[in-house]
Amino acid sequence: MENHRHLRNYLIDPALQLRYALLLVGVASALTLSLGWGVFHYMRLAARVVEVRALDPADTLAPVLIEEFRKNDEQMLLFFSVFGGVLMTVLFSSALVFTHRIAGPLHKIAAYMVQVRQGRLATIHDLRRGDQLKEFFGIFREMHGALRGQAERDAVFLEQAEQLLRDGRSAEAGALLAGMRREKRELLL
Repeated sequence: MENHRHLRNYLIDPALQLRYALLLVGVASALTLSLGWGVFHYMRLAARVVEVRALDPADTLAPVLIEEFRKNDEQMLLFFSVFGGVLMTVLFSSALVFTHRIAGPLHKIAAYMVQVRQGRLATIHDLRRGDQLKEFFGIFREMHGALRGQAERDAVFLEQAEQLLRDGRSAEAGALLAGMRREKRELLL
């Protein structure tokens, strides 16, 4: 089976990804238009100088230069149009891929946070190769591991208290549970 990715596979968070991709394309479009206008403006100034030269009937080169400037205007317009189109397509595609590498980890972390909120501390899986936010994900993983470790310690502690109660040692179980209660209260300060 072919490993073909569709646009929807890259749009994990369409609002975020499209907003930044379009922002990048907008900035690049403005810069490209500004550059194109500047080049065209200065070429038109040069063409006007040649048009003034063409007023001299003895200047046979001026009409040839005027025709070259006209052709150059068309070629320049075509060049900037093609260049702008290719640039915008490449920037838009690159922005979607890059934001995908950010939105993916954020989506994954949000899903794990929902699980934590629901009281589930399942194993966390690594990010994909090429994903961004690896340091942030590492900190999140450490926090998740600490919560998971605490839950495991609590389970062992409760098993001990349960065993003490089964053995008829309720005073020891009560002391053990009181210690756990104090520890949990200290975490809330």
